Amino acid sequence: MKEENRLAKFLDGSLSDAEKNNWEQDPDKELYEQIKRYSADLSVPSNTADEHLLEAIMNSKAKTVKKMSPFRSSRWLAVAAVLLCVFLGGWLMWSSEAVFQAPAHAALQVELPDGSEVLLDKGSKASYKRFTWLLQRDVKLEGDAYFAVERGQTFTVETTMGTVRVLGTRFDVLTKDGNLSVHCYHGKVEVQQAQEKMLLTAGQSLRLDDGTWERDSLFLQEPAWKADQLLFQSASLDQVVREMERSFAVTFKSSTQQVAGAQQFTGKLPTSDLEAAIHIIEKAFSISCRKLADNRYVIEAK
Repeated sequence: MKEENRLAKFLDGSLSDAEKNNWEQDPDKELYEQIKRYSADLSVPSNTADEHLLEAIMNSKAKTVKKMSPFRSSRWLAVAAVLLCVFLGGWLMWSSEAVFQAPAHAALQVELPDGSEVLLDKGSKASYKRFTWLLQRDVKLEGDAYFAVERGQTFTVETTMGTVRVLGTRFDVLTKDGNLSVHCYHGKVEVQQAQEKMLLTAGQSLRLDDGTWERDSLFLQEPAWKADQLLFQSASLDQVVREMERSFAVTFKSSTQQVAGAQQFTGKLPTSDLEAAIHIIEKAFSISCRKLADNRYVIEAK
């Protein structure tokens, strides 16, 4: 420690006279002289340059690369998702349908949004668009149905064979075997097929068969099938049998190709009593129906 103090005094020139005399006798004098000479050439570096550099950095405007912020990007994605949902929701509402299907062996009563009523016959199907109903009362029908329509805008029933337009009326539409039959019980009905139109008033019926229009008088106040009856007018045995199979869920098979010949049947059959209906057609067509199983019958000539 004493030697370090003496060296420090030597370097800064604060040695006393006595210490100088002793220093002259020091064997390491030459080495210390070199240290002093070199240290004198050294200087503490100035901080001015560094300060200027720091100030330049602090005062300079950083160059930034423009990037879309994650928040803005996510906001646009959210907007796009909302618009997509609105579009899909509107399309679904516009195109969605209410569909009604009557079971195979029972009629189905349906009330429409405007209070109009539809009675679907067994196995028949009807549908309408929910969203546009109040603007356009349009019902699509597959099968047979009786309509009691409330007054309002035009009421339209669309079938594959033709279109029926009404305004405040009661009527039924039957689509069987590729034919279209319309019976008007009250009010007026307009039937259109292709470019041809026909107007029916209460008590009139119309049958469209292979492009031929057949107008007739209507003697019933409501459809026979609504009262659990099948109504036939000049029907062949095959036509009667098909209706019975649909109504009673049974199967008829003829033992010969021409059992009933050209005979036709006009009348009513009960849909609540199979045996009674069979008894009626046996007399009408002079045939015999032999039961094979619970739901199978063979038709034979008498």
